[in-house]
Amino acid sequence: MVSRAGVVMIVSMELLLWCVGGTLLYTLVAGMVLHKIELTLVRRGLHGDTPDEIVTPASRDRFFTEYLSQFGLYALFPSVIYGAFYTLIPLEGPRAGLATALAAAALGTAPALMSVRVRVSLPTKLLLFLAIRHFVLLGGSLWIIGYLYSL
Repeated sequence: MVSRAGVVMIVSMELLLWCVGGTLLYTLVAGMVLHKIELTLVRRGLHGDTPDEIVTPASRDRFFTEYLSQFGLYALFPSVIYGAFYTLIPLEGPRAGLATALAAAALGTAPALMSVRVRVSLPTKLLLFLAIRHFVLLGGSLWIIGYLYSL
């Protein structure tokens, strides 16, 4: 059993707040850029012949809804997990963050998107854009977290 004081010594709350703040700022900026890229690609046929009733139109409301979900997926969750396990990761610094993002993409994103591609006929270019978007957001967030933990 680990006492509450022991948990605080393992996970630095100040460092955790810096990680969450840095990744929130990164996901906001990267999310805006990726949103603009998505709008451009949608005009060029990113969704292909996907029925309009299953596609949520790109809007400001959708961006803010996605940003709120990204808070947990790309800022809070990775900061807490990395903080708890960074002593077990064989690499240090930003390389450890990028290695973790590559592992997450290879073990999580790619198989899930391949499964969706087989089950639902969505355009491959849409799924590829989503995979790249996920890796850019997760890779950048974990790079920042790895960098902050290496200081």
